[in-house]
Amino acid sequence: MFRLLMGTLVSLALLSAACGGDGADSPASAPAENGGGTGSSGGGPRTAGGSGMGTITVGDTTWIIVPSSQCLFAAVPGSPVTVVTVAGHAESDESITIVIGFDPRDIGLAIAVQGAGGDPSWFANNETFPTVQVGASSIRGEGMFSSVSGGPGAAAGSFDVRC
Repeated sequence: MFRLLMGTLVSLALLSAACGGDGADSPASAPAENGGGTGSSGGGPRTAGGSGMGTITVGDTTWIIVPSSQCLFAAVPGSPVTVVTVAGHAESDESITIVIGFDPRDIGLAIAVQGAGGDPSWFANNETFPTVQVGASSIRGEGMFSSVSGGPGAAAGSFDVRC
């Protein structure tokens, strides 16, 4: 399950990177379950890539996210939909990989937190994070994470990332 989720997130990252961009980005907000969204539908893709930072909390543990691999916001041409891909690691431990993907047209939301050796191992999707807020260069949400590594079955959590 986790490998399938990671494969989907990597595919989303590659697809998002292919959108290109002109540096302009407008706010958008979308419930993850229905793929809706608001924002500018004119012009080409909007991106905000590069460095950023944020937090992700699962239960009582909070990690600072360093989006070292990718932090991308891209509009779908001719659509109000914004696709988001954040890939990086925890600031306190580079072996903890954190990936957030949001594409309301396809997978909705997918989040993975994976440590070396599988611990910690958490995932979430649009079913457990029903509303995701996407801004000009930020994404945030609250919901439930599920354990993949045999730990506690579920834990409340949140994320907030700015690129």
